[in-house]
Amino acid sequence: MKKFIFLINFFVLLNTFAQNSISGKIIDAQNGNTLPFANIILDDSKGTVANFKGVFYLNLSKKVDFFIVSYIGYQKKRIDIIPGKKYYIVKLQPSTETLQTVVIDGKYVNPAIALMKKAISRKYGNDYRKLLDEAFFKKYIKFIVTADVDRIDNKIFDTIYVNSKISRIDSSLYEMKKELSDKHIWMYETITEVFLKNGKEKNNVIATRIAGLKEPLYELIALQLTGHNVYDDNYKIFFKEYLGPFSKLSLKHYQYEIEDTITMQGRRVIEVSFKKNKKPFTSGKIYLDEKLFAIAKLEINLYKGFQYNAQYQFKFIQPQKFHEVWFLDNVRIKIKKAQNKDEIDFWDTVVFTEKNRDTIRITEKGDTIRHTHPVSSLDYIYGDFYLKNFDFKNFIPKSTPKYDLQISPDATQKTTEFWEKQTGIKKTEKEINTYTYIDSIAKVEKLDFNIKKLRKLLNGYLPVHRYFDMDLNKIMDYNRYEGLRVKLGGKTSDNFHNKLSLSGHLAYGFSDKEWKYSTAFRYKLNHNTQTFLKLTYQKDLQKSAGFYEIQNVKNFLEPQTHFTYDKFFMQKGFDISLTHLLSPKIKVELSYNQVDISTKYTIPFHSGLIEFLNKDLTFISLHSEITPFTKYVLTDEGRKIIKEGYPKFYLGFEKNITTLQIDQTDYFRIEAQTWLKKNWLNKDHTELFIQTGFASYQSGIDKLFMPNVNDFYGNNPLKHISISNRFAFETMKDMEFVDNIVSAAYLNHSFNKIKLSQNKTIDIELQAKVAYGVSFSSNSYVGIKSLENLYYETGIEFNRLINSLGLGVYYRLGYYAYPNVFDNISIRLTLRPFNFF
Repeated sequence: MKKFIFLINFFVLLNTFAQNSISGKIIDAQNGNTLPFANIILDDSKGTVANFKGVFYLNLSKKVDFFIVSYIGYQKKRIDIIPGKKYYIVKLQPSTETLQTVVIDGKYVNPAIALMKKAISRKYGNDYRKLLDEAFFKKYIKFIVTADVDRIDNKIFDTIYVNSKISRIDSSLYEMKKELSDKHIWMYETITEVFLKNGKEKNNVIATRIAGLKEPLYELIALQLTGHNVYDDNYKIFFKEYLGPFSKLSLKHYQYEIEDTITMQGRRVIEVSFKKNKKPFTSGKIYLDEKLFAIAKLEINLYKGFQYNAQYQFKFIQPQKFHEVWFLDNVRIKIKKAQNKDEIDFWDTVVFTEKNRDTIRITEKGDTIRHTHPVSSLDYIYGDFYLKNFDFKNFIPKSTPKYDLQISPDATQKTTEFWEKQTGIKKTEKEINTYTYIDSIAKVEKLDFNIKKLRKLLNGYLPVHRYFDMDLNKIMDYNRYEGLRVKLGGKTSDNFHNKLSLSGHLAYGFSDKEWKYSTAFRYKLNHNTQTFLKLTYQKDLQKSAGFYEIQNVKNFLEPQTHFTYDKFFMQKGFDISLTHLLSPKIKVELSYNQVDISTKYTIPFHSGLIEFLNKDLTFISLHSEITPFTKYVLTDEGRKIIKEGYPKFYLGFEKNITTLQIDQTDYFRIEAQTWLKKNWLNKDHTELFIQTGFASYQSGIDKLFMPNVNDFYGNNPLKHISISNRFAFETMKDMEFVDNIVSAAYLNHSFNKIKLSQNKTIDIELQAKVAYGVSFSSNSYVGIKSLENLYYETGIEFNRLINSLGLGVYYRLGYYAYPNVFDNISIRLTLRPFNFF
């Protein structure tokens, strides 16, 4: 049972049972068509909705005389409940009143649509985050995973009767009922200070407690603090986003009906029902202020493998002289296990489910065996999320957090008295027992340690010792020069020292038969600014004429792996670097390098001479990553991303120091890279990646530029087989073009989840790429061209044909196209792992 406590998933909830039940079907009285998501209201104003087949189930916990059925475009109908009658077919008549139209701007418009258009057009002016110049308030969040054990009936369990005698009893439900009668399965709480200015929030967590964990679970805190703005186009449910009812696109996908006009907090409010019959099935109600067209309340219900029911309650305030605001007061969300694909739950007012039927069988001996189908314990489990905003002030205190999310060092040490004083909510005995019980189990199960281990794995490191983590990034790699490359490396863990860390790697290429290595010492100078001093000594390959590969893959673009590269130089020497965060969104690195380089390929003749075979270099470099739209949290492990934001920028500068090197060639290089990504409401996305580089007049071939490429010289088709890259020219050869100035743009548009069959979907990606370059007269190499004319490439990829594998076809066109059409075509395998978050 102890392990069961931790294995319960957050996304499964309670399906309750009652002794009195009725069911039925809602149809059109004229043509007999089913009416999905019809509203069923009981005489106590509680109710449910029919599923997408028009079928409904009601379990009645008390005596009910009637229920009312309503549907957009149809007349409401009252149905009297007849004692003993269990099944009802309800026929609704089309309503001439609700189908009447009004004239707006010379066009006939459904009044509900006209109202929603008006409200949507004014949503940014009504969004309290954007309407308030600045504000400060506190936010209390509580999330509980629990079971309604009181509803576990003694009759609901597996039994087998032989000649009216009990032969076997499965008591798993009784064990759960006994285990959870005085505690929840799991719970979590936070109190957060929210600083709102110019439409942006910064959060400072002043108290947090997670059952079973001593340290904050940053990912969970970030998840719970986001996704609760109902004015957004997309409605976020945990890691997924869905088209909400308050977007311009919603008018094409949702149906709306004006239900009534009521009074809320002394204001006239229009009640509008909505539903979406396409997956994921969604329904609910929006309550709009009659004057402001702002949301006063929202109820939303979604069914997609789980039953999700949420209520958002707003509070009307007038914090500023000319502002009237509906401010989010509280949120209540319940999420339950979906019993089957044909059912959906509407909040927690009534419960509907197919009742388990008994199976009766007579054996050859004449024994009567009765088997009651088992009810899973998960059917009684649900998640309950509660959010409350309080202590609202129309100003911001001076101590505003620098990060989008910040956690106070003593946030996990707050007393029960502190929690109760802040929230005004007294903890129940069941909640206190939950923390005590789960904490004791977590200590035995080493839950904190296992979560740390999982975090490291997600970042590419495997803990192999208390003081050492193995680097899993590029353990095996491949390029045309080294062939198969195997690398072993790692770094010391936080247990080794809280400021000092050691790292290194050892690599071997099976084609060049040469060892490469590196070793590094890094010391943390300041945690808040993530300032590090690092000393590195290495002997490893570097790409000639390549763009800088951004190192922090979590913050920018994953370094490209080019199978087709074969022109490298060996760089041996040391560098001293200083990394610092100017702000949470601007990272800079200043480094001093002193290296010897030797070429690993035959350099083409340059001005009639070989440029160099070996040379020494001493140079300084400055790299900066700028991510203004990405949200961050500062943790004990460093800066972490809460939410990706685009565009992202990289700027780099490199300059040698001739007085400190034997080779007197003077050079400098500047480069910039930009990554933009737009996610569309239909789940498609568009990406644009741009690279620009400038190398000075005397730069050697190792410091010039070429676009990212992924093709290889030669006539053997087998040698051209490789895996496509996210942003690279698949038809351009390695160092086919080298210039002092190069600009390249890679445009991709992905159509996600194109349906091939009922159970099979693929992603299709269209690509367009262009490059241009300029070479100075001194940099003219035999056999290497300049991109003095535009280079074009198009492509199409069919991704995830088989799991993560797909196929891409690319075509070289324009000025640099080959005479033979087939020479312009490249075919690649694609590898696109699924994104879970």
